[in-house]
Amino acid sequence: MNKVIPYLIIHVHHPDQLILKEVMSGIEEEEVLYQVVYSDSSKDSITLAYDGARQSSLGVGVGISKDNYTIAIQQQLAPVLIKTDATPRNTGHNAGRLVKKKPLRWVYEYLYKKWR
Repeated sequence: MNKVIPYLIIHVHHPDQLILKEVMSGIEEEEVLYQVVYSDSSKDSITLAYDGARQSSLGVGVGISKDNYTIAIQQQLAPVLIKTDATPRNTGHNAGRLVKKKPLRWVYEYLYKKWR
């Protein structure tokens, strides 16, 4: 019997290795499995994220290009894009939190500080 292991897909094209490491660390800290897929074609981070979300059985993908990184979620009706100025590690955390259906980290931290 073949078991399908659910992975969050990180789709990359010539990524900055430090950014990739930080994104992976954030996902690991959320205890979500991921797989890095290297792309030969030069795509932007948005397209890479959508490709990752479509390939992932979890419906969440992260795209990392040479200059940028983005999270995408493949919903039943339409894909959703989350592009923030969060650090790469927080981007990884947020990708993991989307899989676990938890509040996004930067939203929680912002609201907590604002209303405290």
